Amino acid sequence: MNASEKTEELYRERGKRARAIHDSGEKVIGYFCCFVPDEIITAFGMTPYRIQGSQSEPIDQADAFIEPMACPFARSCFNLAIQGKYDFLDGFVAPHSCDTVERMYHIWRHTKPAPFNHLINVPHMMGPSSEEFYRRELAYFIKSIEKWSGRKMETDKLRDAVRLYNRRRAILRELYELRKTDPPLVSGTEITKILVAGMGLPAAEHI
Repeated sequence: MNASEKTEELYRERGKRARAIHDSGEKVIGYFCCFVPDEIITAFGMTPYRIQGSQSEPIDQADAFIEPMACPFARSCFNLAIQGKYDFLDGFVAPHSCDTVERMYHIWRHTKPAPFNHLINVPHMMGPSSEEFYRRELAYFIKSIEKWSGRKMETDKLRDAVRLYNRRRAILRELYELRKTDPPLVSGTEITKILVAGMGLPAAEHI
């Protein structure tokens, strides 16, 4: 199987690897949006899994909980959760990135609670106080995982996780450079599939 075929498989069956990780006894933490730091989850020896909706399945159950005029992405994600598609998640983390996600977190937690649930408040203005606020929110997030998992955050492991994700970001930037030629050496569709596939894998495997 070449790289293109492997990417296609991981893209089509994005949850397959995460389920296998969960079934092996390791923890998989599902989350929304880029405001949730993968590095913290990884430093605890857990796998971050970015929750997504479906492009093909109808939203046929979520509208009983969330008004139909709300964000279709959020409703699709919750619809999959109701169907049991995210039952392999050991944790559910959502940031207050928007009002719909914040409200859906509480509905999700009440309807389909994971063993670990956490809401990260996100500042919506830029400034020194915002940075300090977010730092404290992340510290609270760490303490919540510590309490739930019985593990303590190790600074060296957090530094290692930061290096790992910075390496992945650097490689992705190199990949983006291949889009600048005319014609581009990598298509936008291929880039998207690589990114989406990686959101369901441990970073080291994605690299």
